[in-house]
Amino acid sequence: MTSSQIDLICKHEGLLQDWKFTFQVPSRKKYTVLLSGVPEVLGKVASTRDFVDYILSLSGRTNDAAVTKPDFVKRVLASHACRYAIMFGDMLPKQRCIQVINELAKCKLSFVCAHGRPSIVPLLDMSGLD
Repeated sequence: MTSSQIDLICKHEGLLQDWKFTFQVPSRKKYTVLLSGVPEVLGKVASTRDFVDYILSLSGRTNDAAVTKPDFVKRVLASHACRYAIMFGDMLPKQRCIQVINELAKCKLSFVCAHGRPSIVPLLDMSGLD
């Protein structure tokens, strides 16, 4: 680890522990971190790279560091969200279709999923119809 990364780890120790990263910094001068535990989300286990990436994402954060989620967590949740989504071609009762359209109308980003993929596909251009 670099000295600035060690500084970030020490500065955000409580936040890292809240996210279930457990570690020791034996000596700040040796630039070593002993990582003994990482978070698990929905059966997916974070890696040492995820730990380092999260440290780097905290760089420059002051007041909003506590709301910064590890990319690992966001990735797993986004993947899980889409896995159970209604897919193109799924048969739905009319009432469920109405419900889905009404729920999408309330979303700020209703045209893309959590991965940035299109969630709405035009099937018919009705602009020329009376």
